[in-house]
Amino acid sequence: MTRKIPHSTLLDLVLVVSFMALAGYLRISGLENAGFSFDEGYALELAADILEIDPFTAKGLPSSVGIFNSSAFPYLLTIPLLFNSDPHWVTGFVALINTFAVGACYVVARRWFGLGPAIIATTLYALNPWAVIFSRKIWAQNVLSIFTVALLTCLLLYQRGRRPWWGALAMPVWAIGIQIHFSAAALLPVVAISLVTGINRSNVRQLIVGGLLFLAAFSPVMFSETGESWTRMPAVLSEGLFELKSWSLMQELVMGDGERAYLGNAEASSIQHRLHENPVVQFLSIQVMSVLTAAAVIYLFVFYFKTRRSDDYRWRRMVIGLASISAPLMFMYRPAGQLYIYYLLTIWPASFIAVGILLNDVSTLVRKLGSRGRLAHFGCWAVITIWLLLQSSVQLFDHATYLRHSSQSEGMTVARVKSIAEAIRSIQNSGEVYMVNLSRGLSTTLRYTLRPQHHVRGSLSRGSLAVVVNQQPTILILGSEDQPIVQEIDSNMARHKVPNLSIEGDTGRLLVYQLPFKNVLEICQQKPLTALTFDENVTLAGTHLHPTDGGDVVIVNCWQVHQRPAELPDQLSVFNHLVNGAGDKMTQVDGLGHPPTQWRDGDLILNYYMLPIPSDIADGEYHLLTGLYRLDTGRRIPIAQGDHVAEQVQTGPYTFEKGILQPHDP
Repeated sequence: MTRKIPHSTLLDLVLVVSFMALAGYLRISGLENAGFSFDEGYALELAADILEIDPFTAKGLPSSVGIFNSSAFPYLLTIPLLFNSDPHWVTGFVALINTFAVGACYVVARRWFGLGPAIIATTLYALNPWAVIFSRKIWAQNVLSIFTVALLTCLLLYQRGRRPWWGALAMPVWAIGIQIHFSAAALLPVVAISLVTGINRSNVRQLIVGGLLFLAAFSPVMFSETGESWTRMPAVLSEGLFELKSWSLMQELVMGDGERAYLGNAEASSIQHRLHENPVVQFLSIQVMSVLTAAAVIYLFVFYFKTRRSDDYRWRRMVIGLASISAPLMFMYRPAGQLYIYYLLTIWPASFIAVGILLNDVSTLVRKLGSRGRLAHFGCWAVITIWLLLQSSVQLFDHATYLRHSSQSEGMTVARVKSIAEAIRSIQNSGEVYMVNLSRGLSTTLRYTLRPQHHVRGSLSRGSLAVVVNQQPTILILGSEDQPIVQEIDSNMARHKVPNLSIEGDTGRLLVYQLPFKNVLEICQQKPLTALTFDENVTLAGTHLHPTDGGDVVIVNCWQVHQRPAELPDQLSVFNHLVNGAGDKMTQVDGLGHPPTQWRDGDLILNYYMLPIPSDIADGEYHLLTGLYRLDTGRRIPIAQGDHVAEQVQTGPYTFEKGILQPHDP
């Protein structure tokens, strides 16, 4: 038997539009101040590469547990990129998906559980602070909610095998969700139980088709390099452990309690502070929601097993209960890496619907308490309404605060990244951009926002920093941390600094230089060399040392790539040995600030190293030995200087007195 839920088309239309308008306002307004760092920039890079370089790729985003996702999310991002590559536009696309997820949540709750549960669930979903925060970030898991609602729709329409093609459709929908972000695999219990309990002789064919579609959806992963990362799954799982943290994470997710959650105070909404500062709001928004979430899940299971009637209405509730508990059950086994709050985003719609069902059933129950039932029923809804209105007021007030103050955040935002890119374009419309001493997040976002006008590269080595210029115009962006090696780069490039340009980034103020190739070559040749290697395709054009205030020494090596060698080892490094008159090594520093994989014809590479000087170094003259070697084998690369071929080039002498490098002729 199927219980029909009465409905009013006009009322439903008004309500769903109202809820989507509220959700859209909270999610879409103020997008220019949404966070934009490494994950966002890298995802857009992958999507842009699909459109511009390789339309058939399986490369996806890495996860914090060491498993790569498939390329489904970058493919999804190609939709907005077809119209506009602006990060603001793509962030709005993610926010719009989440806005539609709120509307879809209302439709599901209204269609199968009634008006009361739909109003409660959708109000909570539209206003939940975590839902708002995560809808403004270009993360793969942030678009899972719409796939979860679609999956629940398929399973509810399946109705224990009565509509088999909907069960077949559920499997590829779930497969797409898993490939968007692997945490959607947590819905395995609700999918498996729903499909298995509905199998009968008449629907086996449809479910087989669904299984084949499920496997077909995974074909890019099965036949691609991304599939190699899944071979790490046994190692990842073997390092896991069972713990109850997933339950507390679920509470934080639904409650909006940000003090213990991943984003932290810097990026989280200011509502988190008020929730803890105001005991009334804290009670209504945290303790009450925590109890209601747990009670709703328990109630749905008890209702299923205690209710004797065997209608579809009871089974629908069971589907919501299973979906609400799936993610915590799966993530009780915590794999290697970090289990963050956003891995439970898939359960949002189901959890809010579960709470809506519970509160609506409580109000219906008290209505049956005799002559006072109507008054009690009215009182229940009055309390629910006041609670939801309070939630609305707090969230709307918080959003107004966000709009006023989020632009003052020190973190990288969409607007800040765009302003940096626009500042660079105002100096130079095309050519090279080289970044030194920038965070991974900022360098990735700039690499995306400056394409395709600029070719963007950066210093990747931890052991040394590099500045690279080519024959075409080059912009240098330097993170201005107070480090001797950075100060030395700034002093070398001082006369090329762009005047009246100050950019604030996540590493402090960024220094910007416009570097002509000819002038940088002059810096290299302060003490010219003619040391050739790789069949004379690479020249060591100069080496010089500079003292620092702390007593250590900055080494500057200049390499000129006339033509990129055909056989260039990936595992390549440079050694710098300071030796005394007897040839004894006193100290050394190794590294290659610009990896060979990024070398290009015509590159001029200035490598900067911090050479530690022993405090007890004797006064006298020393020489510097510089050479190349393979990291994988340790074998040194021959270098020719004149008629002499050796494994190293000697420069100097350099005089030290009282542990300090003395001035010497360049």
